[in-house]
Amino acid sequence: MEGLVRDGQVTRGWIGVEPRELTPEIAETLRLPIRQGVLITGVLQSGPASEGGLRPGDVVVKVGDRSVASTGQLLNAVAALKPREKAVISVQRGDKAIDLNVVVGQRPKARPARQPQ
Repeated sequence: MEGLVRDGQVTRGWIGVEPRELTPEIAETLRLPIRQGVLITGVLQSGPASEGGLRPGDVVVKVGDRSVASTGQLLNAVAALKPREKAVISVQRGDKAIDLNVVVGQRPKARPARQPQ
């Protein structure tokens, strides 16, 4: 609400990833020592996540001080961040726990659907 009043629009944080629920089967297949988090299946080239070092196959377990266990929690945690703000994103990469510093972007505006002519 504050952003709407101050800026005339709602701004949401965005990092440019394609998330997927981490199932026990996927965690086992990837030989992960964790069972909760969100699997990153795609990272937008030159997007905030890519620039911060996030890779496909990483499992996000925390955004800032918020634990994430589902794609909804991940999207909400990222959306709550301010664009141009640095955020620590904690990931599991194979058998290593890593903290990455990501400069949050602003969610791109949705493109209007083209009208048939």
